[in-house]
Amino acid sequence: VREVKRFARPGEYIKIVYVCDGCENYYHKGDIFLVTRSHQGTLDGCVNVKGISIAMHPKEYVVLEGYRP
Repeated sequence: VREVKRFARPGEYIKIVYVCDGCENYYHKGDIFLVTRSHQGTLDGCVNVKGISIAMHPKEYVVLEGYRP
């Protein structure tokens, strides 16, 4: 599995590498999530993931290329 620093697309898996202040109750460094939605425009790179209702900023994740759960 390759960890790549780029914007994620729906259907890809991401790994959390940094947790923004105030989000510690939702996810932790090292957590892996399936991306369900990506944002464009003013929120470029922000994504929603399965099981969490807040968007994650691109500085918080890396894309896991080739990852299969």
